[in-house]
Amino acid sequence: MGAKRREARAMAALERPGARAGIAAAAVWGLAWKGASLWRAAQDGSKPWFATLLVTNTLGVLDAVYLFGVSRRRR
Repeated sequence: MGAKRREARAMAALERPGARAGIAAAAVWGLAWKGASLWRAAQDGSKPWFATLLVTNTLGVLDAVYLFGVSRRRR
């Protein structure tokens, strides 16, 4: 019965005002960082970083670390 109760709470949380907008904003934010970091890793020829960034999902944290700290090309 506990699993059904948790599922019901999760569904109710999506009914709160702004919950769906917050989830959508987080998805767009993560996708933007992911795209930029994957593009840069491919341009730099960094296969290990490309694979790591492709597999992980940290809402842009690891992607920003790569872009601003690790990437050979600075803008």
